[in-house]
Parts: sequence; C-alpha cells; structure tokens
Amino acid sequence: MSNEELIQRFYDGDQSALDELYRCNTSYIRRLVKITVQNYEQYISAADDRKDLFQVASFEFVERIKKKEYDAEKGTLLTYITPYLKASMREYIGQNFSLFKMSGKTFRLISKCRALDKRWMSDEEIAGRLGISPRQVRAYLRFSFYHSVVVNGDTEEIGFVSESTLCANEQHPDDIVYWKWCKLYTRELFEQLSLRERYIIGSHYGIFGYKKMTDENIGKILTKTRDAVMKDIEVILKKLREMYYDNSNLYRWRKAHWLVWDATGE
Repeated sequence: MSNEELIQRFYDGDQSALDELYRCNTSYIRRLVKITVQNYEQYISAADDRKDLFQVASFEFVERIKKKEYDAEKGTLLTYITPYLKASMREYIGQNFSLFKMSGKTFRLISKCRALDKRWMSDEEIAGRLGISPRQVRAYLRFSFYHSVVVNGDTEEIGFVSESTLCANEQHPDDIVYWKWCKLYTRELFEQLSLRERYIIGSHYGIFGYKKMTDENIGKILTKTRDAVMKDIEVILKKLREMYYDNSNLYRWRKAHWLVWDATGE
C-alpha cells in the first residue's frame, strides 16, 4: 500500500495506519539521517549522535502526519515531509553541538574555497586547484560559522574564534542578509532580559555594546563568586533558549531560511 493510501486511511480514522506508515518509511528516514551526518560531519562523530538524529527525525515524521496538513493533490508525501525532517535534524544539531573541533587545515580550505568561489570559479575548478573533491568544495561553500568554533592550529594552542572573525571577508551576499536579521532578532531576545541578566551575559560574551570580561571580574563587580556567575550564565542561556523556541522572530526566521535552503539546494 502506498504512502498516500496509508495516510488517507489515517485521515479517515484508522489509527493503526499511522504505525504502518512509519514502519514503511523507516528506511527512508535512515537515509536522510545518513545524508545529514555526511553534510554535518564536523558536528557529529559518535554512533549515539546518529541514533539521536534518527529519533528526532522519526518524532518529526509522526508529529507532522498528526497535524493532517498534507494534501495528496499537491505532491507525494515524501516531497512534502522531507524538508521538515531535515530542518528538525539541523535544529537539533544547532542546539546540541554548538562547539566543535576543526583542524587548521580544514579552516584554511574553507577560506580558500570561498575566495576562489568569489572569483567565479566552478566547483570542479576549485577542486582541481585545491586537490579536493567537488563534493568537498560544495560542503565547504555551504558551511556556516554560526556557532563558536574551536580551531586546532598547527601548534598545541587552541583558540576560540567567533563567526564574525571567520567570515568577515568571505561572506556570500545571501549570508550577509541572513546574519543581519539573525543579529537583529537575537538582540530582540537579549533586550527581554533584565538589566542584571543583560550585564552578565553581555559582559561574558562581549556583545551588544558590553565590554568582554572574565567571569571572575564580573563577579567582583556584582559581589559574587566566579562559580555563582557561571551558574547565572547557565540559567540565563536556558532562559534565552526557552524564549527562542517560544515562536520567536529569530526561531521563525532561521526555520524559514532552512526550509528555503532545503527547497533550493543552496
């Protein structure tokens, strides 16, 4: 029985059709997970991470079907649901793998790929110039530094590099627009915090006009211990995450961006 026939049975009140529909598509969900792991290999390493992604995609599959928004006259079920599954996995990665390690070599390759792309070279030409595969070139060009990055250099020293530093001279025009609105909507969330919370998190990261300070120095000004400041930061970040997922402008903007990205392949 086809997906479309099973989903119609579910719409007609047959609850068992939903279980059967899921079982029939588990192999497809696993293929999407495999593709996601390949595209985001910088984030994902452990087998448990892959299992978590499968659970995330499976949950999204079932919940999306339960919404009963699919219309068979507009296309196949998989065409409809695939962007949602991809977006749910990418969102999970963004939430749970905010720091990752990147070799200095990989970072330099990403920078070189972007520089050559700005000179209107094709993926194949860039691959030939750098001695890598066209698939790697496409992955590097699509790569986004929207997380903090730990760059392992040629020495033992490890430095924390911000997205703005990494992308300052390499951003695609579309990325500039994306980041402009992300920063605007992030500020909206930031300004919903109390003055004290803004001072702590702003000084910790050195954002939105606050001078970057160590947690120890923040504590001295607020007459708190360093451990107390660290605990405050954890609580504030949790509050920001809850505000973010509460249908914030930032959440809706990023989700729309990802859906367009999936739809266009860019």
